[in-house]
Amino acid sequence: QMSAIKVLFCGQVHNNFDAAIKKINAVNQKSGPFDVAFIAGPAVSAASSPPSVKPAPGLKLYCLGNDPSGLLLESHGVICLGRSGVAQVAGLNVAFLDVGAGPQPPGSSSLDPEVAAVRQALNSLEGEVDVMLTSQWPLGIYDGCPAGMGPEGLDIPPAGSPQAPGSLAVAQVAVYARPRYLVAGGQEVQFVRLPYVNPDVGVGVRVTRFVGLAPLSSKAKNLHALSLVPSGIMDVDALSARPEGCTTSPLEGASSRAAVAAAAAQRGKRGMQEDLPNAGDWRWQQPGAKRQRSERPAPQPIAGRGLPQDHSRSVIMRNVPWHATEEDVVAFFAEVGQVEDVWRGLNPEGKLNSWMRVQLTTPEGAERAVERLSGREVQGRQVTIEMARPREPSQRAPVGGEGCWFCLGSSTVDVGLIASVGEECYVAVDKGPITPTHVLLVPIDHAPCSAVLPAAAFAEFERYLSALSTCFAARGLALVAFERFLTLRKSGAGGNHCHINAIGVPASEAKRAEEVFQAAARAAGAELTELDLGPSGRSNPEACQAALRAAVSAPGPSGRAGHPGEYFMAVLPDGRRLLHTIQKGERWPLNLGREVLAELVGAPSRANWKECTASPEEEVAVTERFKEDFKQYDPTAQ
Repeated sequence: QMSAIKVLFCGQVHNNFDAAIKKINAVNQKSGPFDVAFIAGPAVSAASSPPSVKPAPGLKLYCLGNDPSGLLLESHGVICLGRSGVAQVAGLNVAFLDVGAGPQPPGSSSLDPEVAAVRQALNSLEGEVDVMLTSQWPLGIYDGCPAGMGPEGLDIPPAGSPQAPGSLAVAQVAVYARPRYLVAGGQEVQFVRLPYVNPDVGVGVRVTRFVGLAPLSSKAKNLHALSLVPSGIMDVDALSARPEGCTTSPLEGASSRAAVAAAAAQRGKRGMQEDLPNAGDWRWQQPGAKRQRSERPAPQPIAGRGLPQDHSRSVIMRNVPWHATEEDVVAFFAEVGQVEDVWRGLNPEGKLNSWMRVQLTTPEGAERAVERLSGREVQGRQVTIEMARPREPSQRAPVGGEGCWFCLGSSTVDVGLIASVGEECYVAVDKGPITPTHVLLVPIDHAPCSAVLPAAAFAEFERYLSALSTCFAARGLALVAFERFLTLRKSGAGGNHCHINAIGVPASEAKRAEEVFQAAARAAGAELTELDLGPSGRSNPEACQAALRAAVSAPGPSGRAGHPGEYFMAVLPDGRRLLHTIQKGERWPLNLGREVLAELVGAPSRANWKECTASPEEEVAVTERFKEDFKQYDPTAQ
């Protein structure tokens, strides 16, 4: 039997947090108990005072936005989801987007990092979106309602007017997500819309029910209760059910498209219609004919099959058409050889890359592709093809020194965060820690990555990881870590200084570490492969480093292994390593590792380190507390 989740939604609270919790608790006592409650907007600002009351025992309360005061809300029983993303809450898939308060300029939404982030998270989601929670109504949600069934008390200007209430960004994400329920704050009125039908993109129709809630300060209704069966345990027929009275989707109608067109004209360049599914298809229709909407679904990233990458058999194809599928690519390459893997990811704006990696079964096939296919057209576009190579860092030897954030002799290093110093490396609390257990392992000598560390330094790294793991285990936590080696231009004197992020994760979540890392990598269009450490690799630092070097080293001029290419490596609680070698031209999300750690510890709002900054006094207090906890496990004290 399917079990329903009782959910309570509240409109925006505008810093009146205590009143919101008291009202939620009262409804929970009278009509509950509820499993979870959501606030459709941020709960606090930087000027807010700590709440004096907590949610009722057993009731989890979530809000949009970040917590400017660090761990304040979590300590009072409230969890900030962050600005945008997807989270699983009480078995429900919840997409969320905080677009801020006030009017939303239609021309500035599509490229916002928040929109790109939530769309990227949706790409990696397996299953349906049960709830989409937003701080603003979607633009156009009031269109298409029968007479007398629109929002009462809301002044709605003509379609396409720049004064139309609502957010274009929310509308775009809602079209993409097709949530079962769309719950939003942002207006002074309450509005429960007739259900609307989303277009069928090949898996059956999906119906969305919109609930707009008034703010807590309004006399209009600002609470709404639902009993939801998670989509993951529903059958397909139930998900595709269409209740009586449904309308067509209002979000693909006049208001949204007129606003997009107006914004594009104002900017004087090709507008955001490219962001809406099937927009722009009219270019290929008969001249003078009435534009017809295509039912072709928006193209998706191609995640690949997870095969080990072999650069001698791989090529990079550039200027790839937006709608090119894996089948199109296989057919295009058929005359030069057999394709065994295709990968195409997203750029930082959440759109498909204009390039893709194609791996053939033989090096000769890859060479023939470069010779014969480069310059040909695919779907009307001329593509170029080149051999794939690992991204190569500068040949200049890193010297470190002044300007490097991690070199101990630099004036920019924050020595107040250092918790332990060994012979070859040191441990420091992260400058913007996700939790108080979030630390960095850093070599004392300037080196770009752990693959090129001296053997003694790598061995000390491993000893520190083992000590941290034991320390965390004593507190019911498990160690999860990652290293990201990218040759960043602004990483200080001498280039990148190696550092490994490590954190203690609740044991109940640690078993998800591999799954969450892989999901994040697939959302970026990549795949993590387990590093073959051999029978003794996990307990033998020399064998572990040798395996890492062999996997990431680019061929030198003589064909032998040379300097390391860029890579991302995850360290799992059981000691296994997951690796992705980053290829030339590939864009790797800079914050991917931190986002995974934040999700695993249940604090997604702290994925952005800038939201986690603290005063120097607070940083010293956190460091001293960690030093005290780590003291008996510190390998330098043995």
